[in-house]
Amino acid sequence: MSARRICTGSGEGNAERRLVVALLVLTFVTGIVDAVSFLGLGHVLNGGPRRRRILTAGTVEALLLFVSAAVSVGIARAADPSPRMLYAVIVLTAFAMGLRTATVRWLAVPDMTTTVLTQVLAALAAESVLAGGTNPRVGRRAVPVVLMVAGAALGVLLMGHGLMLPLAVGGVCTLAAWIYAARTD
Repeated sequence: MSARRICTGSGEGNAERRLVVALLVLTFVTGIVDAVSFLGLGHVLNGGPRRRRILTAGTVEALLLFVSAAVSVGIARAADPSPRMLYAVIVLTAFAMGLRTATVRWLAVPDMTTTVLTQVLAALAAESVLAGGTNPRVGRRAVPVVLMVAGAALGVLLMGHGLMLPLAVGGVCTLAAWIYAARTD
């Protein structure tokens, strides 16, 4: 099975492929933000209205990540950071991920949640050959899991340089993914 077919399924148009690629990049960013949230903060569509909603949500989400990156500059990894700064980053990233979840739910692309992989993992298990199923769309379901883990790993590596760098990288990837998804043919 080709990588293109795994990521996009068969018979989908360019707009749908771009949307799937953008959602995969956003899943990767979720891993980065999760790494920052859990490790760095103390464990704590195309055309008309669709295009406008994608660009608006993507821009606001990226802006929230960029602001959280700027706020995190003062958070030293080894020092005792200000609780206000920690809570500000937590709130900003939570709003960014909440906005992402709402937008992705509105887009309604099957098996592409970008922020909640539990459902995907449950579907993989329940429909696996071991459970008597045929495991339809296994590639499309497995790729987001791999990308979120990869994003989390990159987030951990980038945190060696503070919290700002992984959050800024997340913001850049987010903005690029949403702009890519909103492109018209």
